[in-house]
Amino acid sequence: MVKNVIQSRGIKELKRLNFIGSDFDVWDAEQSKAASRKYIKYLSERPWINRLADIEGQSNPEVRAAKTLMAYNWGPTKFKSVLKFNEISFS
Repeated sequence: MVKNVIQSRGIKELKRLNFIGSDFDVWDAEQSKAASRKYIKYLSERPWINRLADIEGQSNPEVRAAKTLMAYNWGPTKFKSVLKFNEISFS
């Protein structure tokens, strides 16, 4: 039951972002991989992922990759709340 709820929330978000169509099949590995790649790219371009790179004028790809994967696995809302809790400003 919980898996279906989480899965349906993820599907709704992917549809909202136009990463998948109404014919998307969660059991099709190629469709799932393509949607995951698009979503990870989308997350990696969020300002709160790249904030420190902008401030310091440098980009650490390992930190950006770790933050992107954390946002992917935890969900962006929870990940941003952790950043905010730790008093890391993002906008």
